Amino acid sequence: MNRASIFFISAKLKKGPLTLQGAEFHFMVRVSQHQTGETVTLFDGTGREAEAEIKHVSRDAASLTVGKVVTVPESPGPQLVLAVSMPSAARAVRLIEQAVELGVTRLIPLHTARTVPPARGFSLEKVQDSIVSASRLSGRSRLMKVDSQMSWSQFLTSKLMGPGTIVAHPGGAPLNEALPQAVNAAASAGSPDNGKRILPVVAVAGPDAGLTIDEIIAAVTHGARLVDLGPRPLRTDTAALVIASAFMTGSIQTA
Repeated sequence: MNRASIFFISAKLKKGPLTLQGAEFHFMVRVSQHQTGETVTLFDGTGREAEAEIKHVSRDAASLTVGKVVTVPESPGPQLVLAVSMPSAARAVRLIEQAVELGVTRLIPLHTARTVPPARGFSLEKVQDSIVSASRLSGRSRLMKVDSQMSWSQFLTSKLMGPGTIVAHPGGAPLNEALPQAVNAAASAGSPDNGKRILPVVAVAGPDAGLTIDEIIAAVTHGARLVDLGPRPLRTDTAALVIASAFMTGSIQTA
């Protein structure tokens, strides 16, 4: 099934009749030009997928019959969480879209000492359409979760801070060394052999101006590894995506 034949529904996917309206109807009928009698794939963002036959198309809705619903299993290995000091609105939306395409499971906006205020009119709730679109494009069955903003102190004392946490900072270990170490540490700490869920790898990218010395010291004190992303300074969204790309190309992906 090609990517133009995959569509999202916000309700729980179940077998039987379904009416599709709104943006996904427009994309299915007006953009992808699917017609009565054709079969498409639906997903509900929780890992559930099903094929559905288009039975009728009207001006603003389509009637479909949904077949057997299957659940795509999650990846057995560690998943990637990005904790990022969010950049300006346009860059933030693009970061979220690319994070979805790269298989990031969860994105946590961080408020640090040098985090810039969000642009007027921008809110994380408004990026849901971008997450759906990027999920459809990349064939993901589960929508990436975007949390509410978390302060640096809250992050340090949360369960996100653990053996699989890395922080982008000049002078740290090279990425090709630090990332595998974090993956192995997360897998070992949460191995099913000891009855625990495999922990995620948590990658931190501070603001464009960087984390403060006090913030870096606190992160290391709480067990994080520092990782150097190369000789050139990177903006926060670039740094986050460099780590996500390395994670994905290391054959550690999420469903």
